[in-house]
Amino acid sequence: MTQSNPAPPDAVSEFRAPSRAAEVGVWFGTIAVGLMFAAGLTGYVIMRRRSGVEISVPMIFWFSTALIFISSPLIYAALQWARQSRQLAVERALLGTAVLGAAFLALQLPGLQQIAASHRAALQTSVGLYGITLVLIGLHALHVLGGVVALCVVYLRATRLSVVADIISPLRTISVYWHGLAVVWLMMFSVLLLTR
Repeated sequence: MTQSNPAPPDAVSEFRAPSRAAEVGVWFGTIAVGLMFAAGLTGYVIMRRRSGVEISVPMIFWFSTALIFISSPLIYAALQWARQSRQLAVERALLGTAVLGAAFLALQLPGLQQIAASHRAALQTSVGLYGITLVLIGLHALHVLGGVVALCVVYLRATRLSVVADIISPLRTISVYWHGLAVVWLMMFSVLLLTR
């Protein structure tokens, strides 16, 4: 009876995913989330047109949109500064992006509540419109909250590292997510503006 030689136990424990694996995963996830929002927004547009409910876009959304688009170049700058080993600049840019993201979320919440309230009138004519509106609002809020939490995690990691180059891979990953979040918000905001 021949016995095969199993791999040494530490060969398994030393396995590390390629450094770009998380980034590729986030790319696929971001594309999937974008497609999900596009499908949801398409359903929203169809139901919205049929309902005849009047919707006003909260003014606060213009301010939150400005914040998310200011934060996008800031996280890009953080990545560039990490490549140049500029630790303090990276930390400040990450913190600034996280603060802008939290402010975006804080401004979004009352606006999203206003949108949900204005869609409540659709309950008489279209339960589906109200339902899809609530689902899109909830998913959007979770999407933003997830981005802010991830930014905070990467920021804390950056402050604890002695070699700033070690943060480049997670920074690339959160940067993809954050830019995807900005694109999804632009889609949602555009649909709200075009269907009011």
